[in-house]
Amino acid sequence: MLIRYLDAGVFFAGLYWLYLLIALRPSAMVVGPLLEIALSLVVMIEVFGTLSREIEDLVWSRRALVASCVASGIVLCATVAGGETLFFPFFSGKTVGVMFCITLIAVKLVIIHRIDLVRDRRDKRYALYQKVLKYNG
Repeated sequence: MLIRYLDAGVFFAGLYWLYLLIALRPSAMVVGPLLEIALSLVVMIEVFGTLSREIEDLVWSRRALVASCVASGIVLCATVAGGETLFFPFFSGKTVGVMFCITLIAVKLVIIHRIDLVRDRRDKRYALYQKVLKYNG
């Protein structure tokens, strides 16, 4: 459950970022939020598809999240080096953009950790969810 909600948060953060970037300064920098949205959609589709089946290994979700972490790291480096006006013209300072990128990376790392717990069958909440599905289905 946490995987779905955190990924939805990443999706809507990317959507909000894209909307503000297009509204304030349409440029080629929309690649950052578009990549964020596309990769979070990959995770959403796989998570919703596999929770209804017996498959517990979210291979594509993990890969998409690692790629998204790398992309956010590149945006973070570009923000530190080039200033906030490159990717975040709507923030008041460079620090806010840096904190946004760090927060996105931290959330993605938490999702990756939860995916690893589910894969290794060490996630108690997922086991409880599977037990409920088994008795109700």
